[in-house]
Amino acid sequence: MTTEHPHPAEGGVDRYREDRSAINLPLLFHGLFWPAGFVFFVLAAPLTGTVALFVPAFLFGMVALLTFAPFGLLLCWSTDIRLTADGVVIGGIRRTAHRKARAASTGTDPWVPYPTTQRRLVFSCPWDAVQRIEVVTERTELKRLRSEALDVGFRAGGAIRLGRLWAPFMRAALVVNVDVDRAEFPRVLRQGEATQTPLGRRSNQRLVIESPVWFAPTRHPEKLAAALRSASGSGLLKSSALAEYQ
Repeated sequence: MTTEHPHPAEGGVDRYREDRSAINLPLLFHGLFWPAGFVFFVLAAPLTGTVALFVPAFLFGMVALLTFAPFGLLLCWSTDIRLTADGVVIGGIRRTAHRKARAASTGTDPWVPYPTTQRRLVFSCPWDAVQRIEVVTERTELKRLRSEALDVGFRAGGAIRLGRLWAPFMRAALVVNVDVDRAEFPRVLRQGEATQTPLGRRSNQRLVIESPVWFAPTRHPEKLAAALRSASGSGLLKSSALAEYQ
């Protein structure tokens, strides 16, 4: 279910809170080192009069593009995870709250975001609409999740499945099977829709699908798995919905 006003974990005390859950050391290193090296050599070449410095500049630039890390760092910076008394919340929780507050203070309506910015948006699902939930660390399964996200979300002209918050160098993920009719999806530009943004008018020509399987990266799989067991033990989460953490 798409809602115009996704609630960013406003319903009570957080049972588990992880800010910037996608940001790990490999992503930070590759997202900053290669672009910084590229800029350094591009600037150093004309300043020193050494044309040969454009060669390492080219190499640094190619590695930055191949790893996708600089773009991934920007896309995934705002991704958070919350487990509350009401349910599971993933995505740009803090960023969405700040965006709504800024729009309220200026008296302007926030523009409808493009679906490829979904890592900065909020997805929430009540506990009784969670059909299955688990923390995945197995490399083969993570590669499968990555393949699914890239096959649809990044292919030119392909469909965008909302809720699949893949990140580069993801070593663990929270995977949630949700009841699509009861889960709350963010409002995004649907196929054929357009909106006015500060950068001009934008339209979306890609199909948008509300995925019944959500996933978000986590840096602390053990702590997250323990929080899920606690939610199951307290009766918030059906024990049959919790998969065993390996």
